[in-house]
Amino acid sequence: MSAPQSRVINAVVLTAGLMEKTVKVRVGGQKWNKHVRKVRYPLHTACLELLLSGYALLKEPLRQRMPMLIVTLQYFNYPKTYLVHDPRSSLRAGDIIEISPGWRVSKHVRHVVSRIIAPFGEPIEARPSVMTEVERLEERRLKREAKDLRKGKIGAEGKIAESA
Repeated sequence: MSAPQSRVINAVVLTAGLMEKTVKVRVGGQKWNKHVRKVRYPLHTACLELLLSGYALLKEPLRQRMPMLIVTLQYFNYPKTYLVHDPRSSLRAGDIIEISPGWRVSKHVRHVVSRIIAPFGEPIEARPSVMTEVERLEERRLKREAKDLRKGKIGAEGKIAESA
């Protein structure tokens, strides 16, 4: 059985190069607006079959050929912006990328670049390559081991063995 596939999101890079190893991206989305309502007046009940899906009927003259009032609630575009970790600083503003959730790099950075879908400007071959998930995990493990050595967690065990 394979590991579960992590969620991937397509995004557009808004700013790159302003923060070290971090870019700001925009992710598309929609938001339900319960206050704005569109009112439509179809010509007669023959339009009813065409308009029933997704609409709420206020008046229901089923057997008459008279105008009826149909109310539509609406979704509006509601893009979100995220800060995304770019370990090798390989992204440029305008790139279309694929991001996935990762561990927290800082207070507001919670996603990491998976791949570049469509580059903008400089070609992909001229940029540093995007790190794969295996490379990111290996780099994180090495950094953690180096930190443990610095803090003396692993070194303290060695000192105890030498003194005995």
